[in-house]
Amino acid sequence: MAFFASASLLHAQAFFVPPAPPPEALPADKVFPSGRVFPFIGFSGNAKWQRENGYTVHGPVYGDEARQMEALAEAKAAGLPFIFKVGLEMNFLGKNGSQPVQMKPDAVREAISKQAAAAMTDPAVCWWYVTPEELRYWIPSEMDYLEAAKKALSADPQQRPMWMYEPNDRDANALALTGKHQDIVGKGFYANLAGFKDDRVWIRWSAEQETAALKKLGRKNGLALVMPELIVDPEPADEPLIPIWARHDVYAGLINGCKGVVVYSLFKRPEVAKTHEAWMTAYSTVAKELTGSKALGQVFLFGEPRKSLVLTQTAGPPAVELLLGKARGLEAADISAKDRRKLTEKFPAFSSAELAYGTSRYLFLTNDTASTLVIEVKGFPKGCEITSVFDESSQDSSTGILMLKLDKWGAAGLRFSAPGTIPAQRWKSTDGREIEAQFVRLDGEDVLLTRAGKPFKVPLAKLAAESQELARRLGNPR
Repeated sequence: MAFFASASLLHAQAFFVPPAPPPEALPADKVFPSGRVFPFIGFSGNAKWQRENGYTVHGPVYGDEARQMEALAEAKAAGLPFIFKVGLEMNFLGKNGSQPVQMKPDAVREAISKQAAAAMTDPAVCWWYVTPEELRYWIPSEMDYLEAAKKALSADPQQRPMWMYEPNDRDANALALTGKHQDIVGKGFYANLAGFKDDRVWIRWSAEQETAALKKLGRKNGLALVMPELIVDPEPADEPLIPIWARHDVYAGLINGCKGVVVYSLFKRPEVAKTHEAWMTAYSTVAKELTGSKALGQVFLFGEPRKSLVLTQTAGPPAVELLLGKARGLEAADISAKDRRKLTEKFPAFSSAELAYGTSRYLFLTNDTASTLVIEVKGFPKGCEITSVFDESSQDSSTGILMLKLDKWGAAGLRFSAPGTIPAQRWKSTDGREIEAQFVRLDGEDVLLTRAGKPFKVPLAKLAAESQELARRLGNPR
């Protein structure tokens, strides 16, 4: 018995060995990849609303230099960094029968340098965003333009990264060709708009294309972006799925290697007028999980991948096939419809990521099918504390086996902690009463505590001054 007890203890000790902490050279107040702030972004948003709803960056916004400076001021007023847009009206697509603008690369570089000059020394600018978007890698003049923009921005004394939006259908090979002229890879992940409403494994495919492109470019720690949609109203029968879609799409992208989120777009366009508020609420809920007191974004940025847990699917389809050929082509493409119809890929039914962060182990999963899945989880120490990171509910770890049910496009997140690693604190109310409970997080104006495995909330205002200070210190560690 002593031998088995020792083996169990050794397993627990090995399981909870923490990874290396985030690099000290990365400042806590700068946006990744220059710092530790998780990028949660939305095109064309309101800076004040974004700040209050979990977004960490303002921009990009469309418009000329004057609009960029105006939006930069709005970002500063809200206490957010800003993505500054640069670019020239090149008319590369020859719209309305007119010819594209002819400019030599040196002239492009000079013009973009002048656009960026006003913001070049402003520390509130975190990234550069280049237009026109969707530049085609098979057109030499467009790649010359993109390279000229890169050279113009290379004068940035802070060497802030540059990014251009890429079309939905671009694969790893295409993204690598345009990505060599950029620092960030970010293409559309628009499942509904591209015709994959019921095939949301499209999100996994999209993330894998971006990360594979970065690998081709030799950028081991490069930044790939999840770009979920806020574009059109779904059919009325599908409206209740909006929170499910938003959570699935963001977490599926992060599980499969992305390290930032950009929602397109927060602007209330006519096509999404009916459900705009529902989409906004859904994405802000996820944003607060990633950037608020739960700080799950830090786990995805700096968590160390581990493979201790054994996941076995016990119910539901074992695989899902993605017919890329049915993608609705709404953007510039380089492949014929005939060739595209032949493209199919097969994936496992669920995505997962096991990450060690701090003294805890995290497991994130998404069901990438329209069927219910059951996943058996083994490999964690018996008796450890298992908590859902979304609702703080506790799971029984006594048997060493956990069964997870994931509804269609469902997402789950679990935190595994060694017993006693989250110590109880003594909390005092304004009327002098005291209790011992474990701090979980700050939740707005409430403190979430747990006692005997049961979570409960206490209004911050009802705690004595010293307990309020304790809650703020635990909720905002330095």
